[in-house]
Amino acid sequence: MEGLPIQLSTIILNEIEEPLYVVNPEYKIVFANSKSKNELGIQEGNLCYQKIFSRPLPCPFCVIKQKNLAKLHKAKFRRVSRGTTFQQTTFPYKIIHKIIQVDNEFMVLDILQDISEELELEKERYRQEKLIALGTIIQSVAHELINPLTGMGLTLQNLKQRQAELPPPILEKCKLLEQDLRRASDIVADIRLYTQKISYELSPVNIKDIIWQTWNKMHFADEYKLKVEWPDEVTQTIHGNPAKLMQVFQNLFINSVKAYEEKTNHTEPLTITVHAEIISATDPYLKDKKPYLQIQLCDNAGGIAPHLLPHIFEPFFSKRKSNSGSGLGLFIVNRIMKEHRASIEAKNKENGICFSMKFPLQ
Repeated sequence: MEGLPIQLSTIILNEIEEPLYVVNPEYKIVFANSKSKNELGIQEGNLCYQKIFSRPLPCPFCVIKQKNLAKLHKAKFRRVSRGTTFQQTTFPYKIIHKIIQVDNEFMVLDILQDISEELELEKERYRQEKLIALGTIIQSVAHELINPLTGMGLTLQNLKQRQAELPPPILEKCKLLEQDLRRASDIVADIRLYTQKISYELSPVNIKDIIWQTWNKMHFADEYKLKVEWPDEVTQTIHGNPAKLMQVFQNLFINSVKAYEEKTNHTEPLTITVHAEIISATDPYLKDKKPYLQIQLCDNAGGIAPHLLPHIFEPFFSKRKSNSGSGLGLFIVNRIMKEHRASIEAKNKENGICFSMKFPLQ
């Protein structure tokens, strides 16, 4: 069976929604459909290993070396520049010569499918399964801890009522015990919050007011500086839950302050800067083509080691040397953001870190 005429086959292949191209034995792309050209910048004459895989030499696993390849070959690869994972399906000569007129030399046709979203969903399902199992265990542990902590707290209260009878060394130890009990109670409260599944309604709220209200309630508000940059043309209204959003900013503020206070070599006081802007639907990097409110919260508290940055939203993660806290703060922040159909990501900047929050505009 002979292949279709070149003009007809080109029309057909250009209608295919996935990037598609044909490669000859010299690794040269001899045909690329419209999707390949428009979205990935692939052109006829490009060397496939350079353009597709960003390699200086041919890929060691390239199937074009297998002259007797007679069936489909599938492989997954990630284009770092786009942050996209593709599945590459390779059709050998025995198939493509029935689709398009080619010379007798062996060629392959590759189709690329973006499977990034599919992989993310798979990872999310796996993560949820782990969290459910973990949540069951820690909920039981937290419940068992409440009774002894309550008993210790009552005992400490009885001792404080008799503090006039106690020597100074014992009073000092009571203060230390009270601090440890408070920290243990906070950790148990975080754990219980982590395992709770509470549904709540979203309503129009002024997010700028929530940021200031949260800051003014912090005990360190007078000691450090919050700078809010909010242009007049940028909306202050989103759909959200005020209490949950306050929890988000409270955790971020505390995270910055604790990171700052753990370091001693600061050259300037801590400043937390909040900047708001609208990302319009015409932005070429916007995937869903819907505008959103972007709020960036940046500090000068020193940043996070690059190898730790991908893990900061995981449960029980903590970078603090003092091991204070439950390691659930940023995990809870991320969960609340998802419940608001919003997102948060973190990047280091000069001498600090930036949290970028994106809220959908309805």
